[in-house]
Amino acid sequence: GWKPNPERTYMLHLCLAAAAWTSELANDAASSPRVLVTGATGRTGSALYLQLKADSRIAEVRALVRNVTKARELLGCKACDESEGVFVGDVTKPETLTAASTGIDTVAIAAAVGGGASQKE
Repeated sequence: GWKPNPERTYMLHLCLAAAAWTSELANDAASSPRVLVTGATGRTGSALYLQLKADSRIAEVRALVRNVTKARELLGCKACDESEGVFVGDVTKPETLTAASTGIDTVAIAAAVGGGASQKE
């Protein structure tokens, strides 16, 4: 029989919340918003990034990543560089954020900062 999957339920809630947020953002902005997603190769960040990329009301979506190989796998980028809006950086190192955040209206923070497995990526 059918069993609930907490991970699938979490992703559904994330997608619904992101849809509501992007709708509000796009409707409130004078022009189409430009969004930077930090932690874009994580579970939450990649789902949010892909949803925002698919939303025609969003003018530009950029990804802040630490690992280009992982970005290529999860985000579907080819060059996975600034030409595609993918920036290598670290939220704990302000000097790596300038290029990614220039001209951005909104930052969606999906980066995990702290201990655990994510530090090894």
